[in-house]
Amino acid sequence: MNPRIQVEHTVTEVITGLDLVRAQILIAQGHSLHSPEVGMPQQADIPRNGYAIQCRITTEDPENKFIPDYGKISRTARPAASACASTAAWATPAR
Repeated sequence: MNPRIQVEHTVTEVITGLDLVRAQILIAQGHSLHSPEVGMPQQADIPRNGYAIQCRITTEDPENKFIPDYGKISRTARPAASACASTAAWATPAR
């Protein structure tokens, strides 16, 4: 079992309306997943309302052994639409 909550859990919360952190805390206190206190529906009954996306921008310095880097994002550009279902964002950090 993996008791950690994923960073991206907020995406699931947005489209399901379920509070995963609250549920995890209650389960840790001994409540059952589907108990009235937790209120988690069966998998087949979990609502799915729309879509959500979360983006995380990380930087590395390729000229310095790819150690983490920092900077101010001064420009972003979306790639042209393609047949791919997902898109990526490109950013150029300002120094």
